[in-house]
Amino acid sequence: MGVDANIILRHNFYELHDYEKSINFVRETIENIRRKLQIECDESAFDLYSNYYEDENWSSISFEIPILNIDIELRKGYWSVSPIYRYWYVAKKSLGRLPIADIAFDIAKIFGANEAWYCDEYIDEECMMMTLEELLEEAIRQHGVKEYPYAELMKTDNNSNIEYDSFYHDSFVNIQQEFDVLCKVCGDYTPTLIQSFGRSFVRVLKDGKFNLADRESGELILKIDLDDIVQAHGCEFIGKLDDKIALFSKDGVQLTEFVQGEFNWKWGTSAMEEKGWRKFYFNDEARIRIMVSWCSGEPEYTLLPYNSQVLKVKPQKCPICGREVLPIVYGEPSVYIREMVMSGKVILGGCCITDHVPDWACSYCQTEFIKDFKN
Repeated sequence: MGVDANIILRHNFYELHDYEKSINFVRETIENIRRKLQIECDESAFDLYSNYYEDENWSSISFEIPILNIDIELRKGYWSVSPIYRYWYVAKKSLGRLPIADIAFDIAKIFGANEAWYCDEYIDEECMMMTLEELLEEAIRQHGVKEYPYAELMKTDNNSNIEYDSFYHDSFVNIQQEFDVLCKVCGDYTPTLIQSFGRSFVRVLKDGKFNLADRESGELILKIDLDDIVQAHGCEFIGKLDDKIALFSKDGVQLTEFVQGEFNWKWGTSAMEEKGWRKFYFNDEARIRIMVSWCSGEPEYTLLPYNSQVLKVKPQKCPICGREVLPIVYGEPSVYIREMVMSGKVILGGCCITDHVPDWACSYCQTEFIKDFKN
């Protein structure tokens, strides 16, 4: 099914007509999340959004949980939870797990809830002005609300096409049993989340410090405990230690030293001769750039030069990886330029043109080159 899914979690607040009470309720919730997950950042990291619609007598308030990359919106008697970077499917597995059930279980623990509902996103949007009780009554009338078939779904293959209904209730019986086993396997370390980091690790806590443990064996993956561990975009993750951060691979391999700054990312331009995808992590303050390429089933990590190179003429081949170097075109692209981009003959540089912008770039590793006009 191609429709994204939402998670619904019960709470006991219904007064969305009162903006002050609503925003205070959300801020108390954020503080509770910060405490339970030991998130050191302030409220700004939760990207709190709020607005009051006088004509509807309605407070629209939402926020993000940065470590989980999810968006949470306040509704009458419930939270509506949706993903930020990826799609959730009610019945689709990934890496042997059911992502929607894992994240629902983790959030429910944080919020002190013992149940959740999963629904297609359009159902939640259609009923957003309803209370939870009214929404469930409408769901029963239109679709029926069955208990989530967790055990049966866990027996299916990854990404298999499964017929399923539009609305489910999950009491977490099976996943709670799995979490209890996981706690025993991890010994002195306590799992904070059941969902996986990287390949198949769980985030564990001991004496205020975090590590990653193998889900099956409980073996620690990182050589040292860290102050914090957060998922990066995709499978990689970022570890924090003494106000510095390092980038780690999906297998727990440390890719950089602990440095100042922040790791951002962007997708790479298409390489016509390659299948797969490429992603770039960069830290401007630490002057680090890493390419993640995924063409043969497993990601490969390559440390790239940070600075653009200044050259008198366009190189025929990239001195870093040996691939083709293409001209960069700036400004609003015409139809002809778009066709050139699609055919792999030029690279778009955007509309913001400043001094010393690069003139050429590698079609593969995106190393940039600036033309030297001095001579």
